[in-house]
Amino acid sequence: MKRIVLTTVAVAATMLVTPVAHADNGDVMHGGCFIDSTAVPPPYGSAYAGVIGDQSVSTTGEPPAPIGATVTCWLEVNGVDVTGTRHTYGDGTSAVQSGTDPVTYTAGPNDTVALCESDDFADGTSAINCFALGDDIQVPPQFVLDLTQYLLGNYLDPVLCKVDDCPPYAATS
Repeated sequence: MKRIVLTTVAVAATMLVTPVAHADNGDVMHGGCFIDSTAVPPPYGSAYAGVIGDQSVSTTGEPPAPIGATVTCWLEVNGVDVTGTRHTYGDGTSAVQSGTDPVTYTAGPNDTVALCESDDFADGTSAINCFALGDDIQVPPQFVLDLTQYLLGNYLDPVLCKVDDCPPYAATS
């Protein structure tokens, strides 16, 4: 529980420093959706469990004034909504939105997981944003990099360069 609270505070503090403008009329959401999840141990495969939530304050105009809003948070895996992860925070009249809900979802190592947010302001404007989570997808895959390094180091460099000019990884005799 302490980890969840610290993550929530850290994410909310970061979002308060970098507000996101959503409309030409000056509506801004300070803060927003967050997720804190961990992999569930085997035998459950690629399952994750945790919480999804929102910590935000909505303003409009210059100078900024409070405006009512609702924030809806959800997860997508490979662009498809994950059932049971869509939750709405705020009543549409208050400028403060906050809450958390439990979530579970499955995602494989090459799946793209995105945290999505829809902000609906009391003046009728709205915006939707999705952000990919993590950096688990590597292009090209590591095995391609390893194979290239192996081929360059063991076969191509000794043929293409003199022994004195070869890089340190080249196999020389």
